[in-house]
Amino acid sequence: MATKRRNLRNKGISRIDSGSTHGWFVRGYRNGQTYSKLFSDLKCGGKRKALALAREYRDQLLDELAKIPPSGRARSSR
Repeated sequence: MATKRRNLRNKGISRIDSGSTHGWFVRGYRNGQTYSKLFSDLKCGGKRKALALAREYRDQLLDELAKIPPSGRARSSR
């Protein structure tokens, strides 16, 4: 149950640990557009601080994306 709660808490946020890149990656989608931003551990002052900033950004991004009207394209249910 804790894993499911944690996944919902970090919905839209992914961890990147590849080569010299370490941080949290936030993604949001609206009308075929992708909005994304990386929160680097080094630049944000550590892994926990970067995650906190990523969550704040994700919440703001979702609020902004909700204000954009849908494009009107119907999605196929197939």
